[in-house]
Amino acid sequence: MTCRHCFTRSPIVRTQSTTCIRSGRHPNPITEPISARGVRNLSEIWPCGVRMSRYHTLASMIPYYNNARNSVYPRYTESLWELATRTAEANAAQERAEAEQMRLDTWRALRDANKQIQERQTANTARLKNRLHDIENWRNELVAEMRLVDEEQDKLKDHIRTLELARTHLQKPLQISEECLLSREGRRGIDEVKDAVERTLTKEIQLIKYCTTKLGRLREQGNIQLRMNQTAHHRLQQDLLDKNHALIIDNRVHELTNTSKNIARHDGIEFVNSTHSIPVTWVKYTRENLAYSQRTRATSENLRSKINDVLRTISNTVFSQFTIVNNALQTRIVETANAKEQLQISLKKVKQEAYDVEKLIQMLRESVNDKLRPLKLAETRLKERTQRQNVELCFDDAMKNLQNEVIEIRSAIRMLKDRIKHAEVILARLQQNQVGLEADIAVKENSLQIDQRCLNARRTFPIRDKRGSLFSMPVCY
Repeated sequence: MTCRHCFTRSPIVRTQSTTCIRSGRHPNPITEPISARGVRNLSEIWPCGVRMSRYHTLASMIPYYNNARNSVYPRYTESLWELATRTAEANAAQERAEAEQMRLDTWRALRDANKQIQERQTANTARLKNRLHDIENWRNELVAEMRLVDEEQDKLKDHIRTLELARTHLQKPLQISEECLLSREGRRGIDEVKDAVERTLTKEIQLIKYCTTKLGRLREQGNIQLRMNQTAHHRLQQDLLDKNHALIIDNRVHELTNTSKNIARHDGIEFVNSTHSIPVTWVKYTRENLAYSQRTRATSENLRSKINDVLRTISNTVFSQFTIVNNALQTRIVETANAKEQLQISLKKVKQEAYDVEKLIQMLRESVNDKLRPLKLAETRLKERTQRQNVELCFDDAMKNLQNEVIEIRSAIRMLKDRIKHAEVILARLQQNQVGLEADIAVKENSLQIDQRCLNARRTFPIRDKRGSLFSMPVCY
């Protein structure tokens, strides 16, 4: 307890002498009678109004003559003894009362603080739950809009491919031949050969001219619209990623409790303000993204409608015979498939051998690890035996054999490690060979896919289609 008298000087001062030295200006508490009121007043005169026995000092002791020892001894009076006892009891009672009051006040403050903290924590938990609900709602809106954008993007891509198909129909075999030739440029490695297929395609392209201005412009518009759709998708995706991240964080902090293990002190965090928005701008940002996406989708739908109208006005064109190119493609596909099969057989054998070598390396490493404990044992024995003293530090048979044991174990470990290194070199070479075979197989697979796509396109593409829509006509990629 603190008051305005805490640092005032006490009127009761401890004397510096045990002899009976008295001033004529002050009453002597030893010689004069002390009443009960005097005792009460004496016990109440303390700094800060606190009755502390440590502040109480008695008057000087009176010397008395002791006949037994023939000497003078200082002694207190009985009245002072009674005064000291009553003062100590009064001070103890006052201290107990103040301590009890302090405990009661502290418990009340603790109860109020706990109640306030619990109420505030419950309210904030509810606010977090509401925030999670808001984020989830806007997140669902973004997911739905992204799904619509993706669908529109796929539809627009299909229409652009249909434009390419229409260009092919208008230019007879030119487009199909150019696409096949362009697709075969996707071949890699050793398969990049000028074979019969490439020669026949080149000859066919030399006979045809390419001219489709209107469809070319529509295709460019479609590509621009694809980028616009991608921009809208990116904005939605970025907003969705931010909301997913916020949802994870808010959900995690919403589930935190006072008994959670991952809570900690962060001094000063309440003064950190790194926010970038307020609830109004937060909602406005998402609404703007959704509105931009909806406008972009509407533009894309209008473009698709325009493409449909243009394609319906295009007449089917007669195409040349693809027999020579198709025969060359079939022959090349058979040759590539045979080469791929042989490479796959070799790859299977190499993988099996690499597996066996890996098992051997694992066994050798386990053997090395198994020999480490005997080595540690032998080395420890040698180390401990060096602690012998004087003549007991003898180069006896045990020490000789222990040294030989250490040398033999180390030699065996070195031999095993050399074997491991040699096996690892072999394994690396096998793996390198495996990578090469896999690359060759991938090259053959890529070539097969390209040639098969070209062949399928040339087989299914009609010379003249007057029965159905151009949308059903395939195009090679």
